[in-house]
Formats: sequence, structure tokens, C-alpha cells
Amino acid sequence: MILTLLWLTGRTAGSVGASVLQKRLLEAGVGAGRLWWITYGLLVPAGLALLAVSAVPENPAFWKLAIAAAVLDVAGNLAMAMALRDTDLSVFGPLNAFRPAIAGLAGWWLLDERPSAMGGIGLAIVIGGAVLLLAPGPRAPVSGGTRNPAGVLWRFLGLALSTLGASFLKRSMETGPAVWTLSVWILGGAALLSLLWLHSLRHPNALWSHAPAGQRSRLLLHAAIFLGMQWATLEIFQRTLLAYSFAFFQLGMVAQVLVGGWLFGERQIRRRLLACGVMSVGALVLLIAG
Repeated sequence: MILTLLWLTGRTAGSVGASVLQKRLLEAGVGAGRLWWITYGLLVPAGLALLAVSAVPENPAFWKLAIAAAVLDVAGNLAMAMALRDTDLSVFGPLNAFRPAIAGLAGWWLLDERPSAMGGIGLAIVIGGAVLLLAPGPRAPVSGGTRNPAGVLWRFLGLALSTLGASFLKRSMETGPAVWTLSVWILGGAALLSLLWLHSLRHPNALWSHAPAGQRSRLLLHAAIFLGMQWATLEIFQRTLLAYSFAFFQLGMVAQVLVGGWLFGERQIRRRLLACGVMSVGALVLLIAG
């Protein structure tokens, strides 16, 4: 239990740091596609090194599951970068509260996981807090696209894709070594993004805007944090149900709201903190249920 909490704490802190770096990079003009292409590219050496840690998985199902996870996660990351570009961080972070519900459905469909009655109550509380977060409030000038419908839609699409990808990721670890799951996730994602980059050479668009030279250190730091987050995620998936895992990740949403107000000058922080409080209660119920 203590080790699980340590992994959860590290993963939560990494999530906040990665979101801040992503928003800074997107605001600096780095395209969402290029951001993730560079991130995965920087992780390729680590992905190759992991191949030597254990034997090649023999189960054919492993490859299907791991590759599906890589593809879905790339699509989800791209969608969430589009969302973060158009949405306040203090809204973007708490919207993650819908993930346990999506994870619960995915876990039931793909993994035959059955949350307990208390787990269901916790999920309902989390969703109620998310509704409060998005409820109409006093209109005030904001620094970003707080109520940009496109940003919210991109966020939900990203959550759905990445949560489904996580289901395949967890199943792949049941059919092969975790290090190979991580390696295929890195190398498969890098290959897919490279194909998309080659396509962009013929059809240029804002997704592939060049990274300014001054952002290189941020890109390197983002890749390092992202690798640590993914490893922590795999460790957590091996210790608890998928829906409960994503509920635990909500613990960083208060930090994202506070950071959004502090670093990006976002408004309506009190109401967003109240919504986070409701979702935190839901996460606590899920923690007890798990």
C-alpha cells in the first residue's frame, strides 16, 4: 500500500509538471504534433534500451494489445494538447475527473473488472464535481479559452482515447513483460508520429509549427517527466483496478487549479477549487473502496 501511494504521489506531481510545460510550449508556438513528436523521439533511446531487459514476448496477443495502446495514446495525447491550447489549466486539470467513469466502462468492457458499490458511489461524486466545474458561473475576462467549446470537446476526446489506450496497456502487461509494454508504447508512438510528420511535409499545418530554440530545455524536461509518469502508471496499473487508478490521479487537480491561477492568471479559482473539493471526496471514497 505504501509503495502504491509513493507511485501515485510521483505520478500526480509529474502530471502537474507536464501540464505546465505543455501549456508553456504551446503558448510559445510549438505545434501539438511537433511537441509530441519531439517528446517521443527523445524517448526512443530509452525504448530501445528496454528491449534488452527481458526476453521477447511470445504471446501474439501482446503485440496487438501493446500496439493498440500506443496508437490510442498518441491520438489521446494529441487531442489533449489541442484542448490545453484552448482551455485554462484550472479547467483542463479537473476535467480529468471524468476519466474514472470512462475507465470504469473500459475496465468492465475489456478487463471484466467490477467496481464495488462504494466504488460506484465514489465515481458518481467525482462526476457531480465535474458538473459543478462546468456549470455556468459569473462571466469574467480570462487569460485563456475557459469556455471554449472546442477545447472542452478536445479534452473529452483525449480522455476517451487515452483511457481506452490505458485499458489495452493494462491488458498487454497481462500477456507480456511491463518493460516490453513500455518499449512498444514508446517506439510505436514514435513511429506513428514520424509518419504523421512526413505527411505534414506535404500538407503543412499549425500542428507541426517549429519549436523555438529557447524551448529545447523545456522539451527535454517534458520528455523526462513523461517517461517517469508512464513508468509510474504501469506500476500503478499492476496494483489496482483501472477505474480506481484514474480516480487516484485526481489528487493533482487542486494543484493544477492553483497553478493555473498563479502562473497563468486564470479566474474563477474559488469555484473551481470547490468543484475539486467535491471530486476529491469522490476520489477518497474510491480510495477506501479500492
